[in-house]
Amino acid sequence: FRQKWDMLILALLVYVSLFTPLQIAFFEQDFATLEDWMGWFIMDLIIDVVFIVDIVLNFRTAWMSKDADDYGRYVFDAGNAARRYCKGWFTVDLLSVIPFYFIDIYLLYSDIPASAASSIVRVPKMLKMV
Repeated sequence: FRQKWDMLILALLVYVSLFTPLQIAFFEQDFATLEDWMGWFIMDLIIDVVFIVDIVLNFRTAWMSKDADDYGRYVFDAGNAARRYCKGWFTVDLLSVIPFYFIDIYLLYSDIPASAASSIVRVPKMLKMV
């Protein structure tokens, strides 16, 4: 299961790494309303849900032991798995799934004039590429 899941995550990361810069650079000027963005919005929402599930799974993931006694064997301890993940990629993963596009939608429909803030809101999505 884990290998197939990691392949799905890799495919989604490739999608995000290719299309997020395009969305920021080119598509924003072409889409004036939420209806124009709806397809992209739904796709981004689905991807974010998959990445949130990945965060949950990473808290429960075994790792290869580097100890002399168990070298090369998978080790699982829920507490240690959570600590290892929190010390590693958790912060980056968490920041990359915060739905900043809701702020973008607010800016689109508010009386606030359109500005660079709309593009800046999408930049954290690119953290997924790290």
